[in-house]
Amino acid sequence: MNDKAKELNINEIIISLVERHSEKICDSISKFLKDNRNKLLIDFNLAFKKYLSNAYEKYSKIKTLLYRTEPKYLYDFFECNTLMYGNEIINSEDVNNVLNISKFIIIQGTGGIGKTTLMKHFFIDELKKDDLIPVFIELKDLNKKDRNLYNCIYNSLCLLGFDLELEYLEYALKSGCFLILLDGYDEIDSNLNAVSLAEIRDFCDKYNENYYIISSRPNDTFISLQRFTVIESLDFSKEQAISLVEKLDYDKPIKERFLEELKSNLYDNHKSFASNPLLLNIMLLTFDNYAEIPEKLHIFYSNAFETLYSKHDATKGGYKREMLSKLSYDNFKRIFAKFCFTTYIKNCYEFTIDELIDYMNDVLKTTEVECNIQFYINDLIHAICALYLDGNKYKFTHRSFQEYFTAVYLKELSDVQQSKVSVYLIENRGFGYKHDKVFDMFYDMAKDRFERNIIIPLLKELENKMDRNDERYLEYFRSLVEGISIKQGDNGEVQLWKVSSLKNPKADFIFYITKKYPIAKHIYSNEDYVKRLLMQLKEEEMEELSFDCKDIINDIELYEYVNKSWIGESVLLATNLLKELTIKQNKIINDLNELLK
Repeated sequence: MNDKAKELNINEIIISLVERHSEKICDSISKFLKDNRNKLLIDFNLAFKKYLSNAYEKYSKIKTLLYRTEPKYLYDFFECNTLMYGNEIINSEDVNNVLNISKFIIIQGTGGIGKTTLMKHFFIDELKKDDLIPVFIELKDLNKKDRNLYNCIYNSLCLLGFDLELEYLEYALKSGCFLILLDGYDEIDSNLNAVSLAEIRDFCDKYNENYYIISSRPNDTFISLQRFTVIESLDFSKEQAISLVEKLDYDKPIKERFLEELKSNLYDNHKSFASNPLLLNIMLLTFDNYAEIPEKLHIFYSNAFETLYSKHDATKGGYKREMLSKLSYDNFKRIFAKFCFTTYIKNCYEFTIDELIDYMNDVLKTTEVECNIQFYINDLIHAICALYLDGNKYKFTHRSFQEYFTAVYLKELSDVQQSKVSVYLIENRGFGYKHDKVFDMFYDMAKDRFERNIIIPLLKELENKMDRNDERYLEYFRSLVEGISIKQGDNGEVQLWKVSSLKNPKADFIFYITKKYPIAKHIYSNEDYVKRLLMQLKEEEMEELSFDCKDIINDIELYEYVNKSWIGESVLLATNLLKELTIKQNKIINDLNELLK
């Protein structure tokens, strides 16, 4: 179907959808307002037709790392994510497969898995079904000053042509005719998380006749959204990865060789990369430059950026754009690393041109690199394509590049600065270290310095606050485990969760970082105790049981159960970690002294 046919078809659907719902919505509005009903009907039709038409135009075309110069129609290369609800596989091609599970859905998945693209697909699919009126909201807009969820939704509509007063939207929402797509919960500033979560909960309670889908990276706080069912976005299978690459408009000889390798052993040998749509695209992008796919994520991104810097427009067989800034690769990278670090610290992911220039001015003052700011920005957008223009805002092509270069910048700081900045990030970005890859990549880039400047000082600080009257393990347990919650899984099994709290972010970080070290997995099962927990959940008709640290310690059976779980194993590792890392650091110093004799 050509573009004109698509446009004609979608316009017919929009007209049908809006006119079918307009009577019901106007009936809902006229209960509260005394406006002329016929005029209201006309105004409503026009407002939502304009919004849906403009929204379709915006969300049906996207730019990617491969399609950097102009947006491509989403369905020319879209590969649907497979979702999992409990043990049930959900086909996301049809949005109704998701909405049939619940009116309140959270789709969570790792960075680069394609959550935003999937949400845009849901918008278009719902629009084409001529059923509910879809509304697409970018939750990062909640970061703007004096912006609440209700105003955020209204402003998103108005920017795309909706021109009715705010009160009309409020009454319209009571009709239950909408699918509200809330994209990117993980992009809300950490200091706004609690408020935003409460706003979402209250909004959904007030307008509970509508359908809601939230997308996000995994987040511990979702447990408090009692209405919502969490669905996982799964990694791509080998078949999905191959299907995606086959759809891509890319240099044909390179793509054919890449597909051969992907079908042969590339997917199996590098599943952690090839099963992620973003990383799979980067694998293809770097395939001609690098014979080997690196095991470490930071090396992978380093190769990707070097390719973006030095290579071509992927669809034009080697065409290389001119770099106006005339900077060396190292200097270009230094500036971008400081820019990414600065914006990451400030929770900033999009910029007006004036904000972008201001950031670059500040960066150039500290990097001691001379260049024309306008030329550098032009290179970022048009040659490297690390940023792109969306409306009047510039955005990162993908946030993962901001995270990678933040880690690069952290790695280059002095020991004192490295420690200071890391503690600041731990204390001021909520659970950001769990949801992005900054600390993971930083750890892999400079493990010894990470341990010396971050982990060891945090462990020493933690131990200095301990009473030391009880055994060491118990003291660590008190410090690291604020509480637990126990839920029944979809298969009837007990699920044990550690409660995370912003009250003691350093302790929570220590617990999190234990995953970097090997833990002995003990198999422990007290079947009688598990049965009693499940029975208690059933009898009290509760979704979960919650226990604080004191409750756990005072209950001998519960304490034993937690100690021999994954939580207890992590606490045990943390208990011995300071001693082990101190020995390691001393050995590094002694080995160096021996070498210098």
